[in-house]
Amino acid sequence: MKVLILTPFLPCRGAHGGAAQMMNLWSATERELPWELHIFSYATSMEEGRHEQALETFENIDIFSAQEPLDWNLSPYVTVAKSGKAGGSFYSESYVGALKKKLVEEDWELVILDMQIMMHYATLVKELSNARVCLFVYEALEDRYKDNLELYDDFITYREAFKRDVDFLLCFSDEEKGVLDPHYNGAPVYTLPLCVDLHGLEIERKMPGQVLFLGCYKHPPNIDAVDYFLEE
Repeated sequence: MKVLILTPFLPCRGAHGGAAQMMNLWSATERELPWELHIFSYATSMEEGRHEQALETFENIDIFSAQEPLDWNLSPYVTVAKSGKAGGSFYSESYVGALKKKLVEEDWELVILDMQIMMHYATLVKELSNARVCLFVYEALEDRYKDNLELYDDFITYREAFKRDVDFLLCFSDEEKGVLDPHYNGAPVYTLPLCVDLHGLEIERKMPGQVLFLGCYKHPPNIDAVDYFLEE
């Protein structure tokens, strides 16, 4: 099966959680499944210096530079995508042009949009190919933004503009499945276990009773995780 994956971040280790999850998931997919896999990846400053790692890991990957967004408002992509003109960190002229060519020249069975912030490519995929569109949700923004009215309203505007072109969704938990289920015109939602690749990981010294937690504190799931360790 020919599968095209569109990512907002470079799949690599050591940069940030999203990039590492993509590296784990898609490298295992390429290794274990009989798929002909091709990745179209943005690379922001957060993944700087890790291009070689990605190129060595994946047989077929195209990498396009992107600016890390100054803000995470998504509704401007609605106007940009509908106009057909490039604009925004994750709708660059080079990426869009190469993607259009790839969609027209090759016969894809499945196109996977990595993260909800790539939903603006769903309409373009439907216009130029017969591929089914899968939205892979690493963290449901419906839930993440529920306590921030500005970001929540912005995301809902964005989601409503592109959800009709999503054929099915993948996520990591039944809880997120429950959040996603009502909002995508009846598109099926499936779950996969969240796995961590421990290959090559060596623990030199264990310190009983101590926990070292690495993560950005402004990211709400990280705060939840620290609270869990402290309280439970």
